[in-house]
Amino acid sequence: MVDKRRAAGVVSSENLVAGDVEGGVVFLLDDLIAGGGTMQRAALALRQSGAVTVLAFAAHGLFTGSAAAVLDDGCLSGIAITDSVPPFRLAADVAVRARLSIASIVPAFAQAIAASHETWRHKR
Repeated sequence: MVDKRRAAGVVSSENLVAGDVEGGVVFLLDDLIAGGGTMQRAALALRQSGAVTVLAFAAHGLFTGSAAAVLDDGCLSGIAITDSVPPFRLAADVAVRARLSIASIVPAFAQAIAASHETWRHKR
């Protein structure tokens, strides 16, 4: 876990890492990646704490503003997102695309719809 504090829209933490990551592979999880700053700061803090590899996972890859440049510093070995929001804001030729994996969200939605239907059908 990496501590992050925000007050009035300003990030003010020292990116303190909780736990021993020395020599490890770290999975960095967040709900979304917008400008990339949170992932970049967390990855840098984890690397400075000894993590060998940092892999970012987010449900939604918005990649707003200068996200391509922010995420291009090499702190993240890979980035995985779902296709809930296609990464259309990332140009095809930006370096971060080589480290980006996209998983389909369709099976999860299909399973949720099927489960919801089954629940409704049994309650009738």
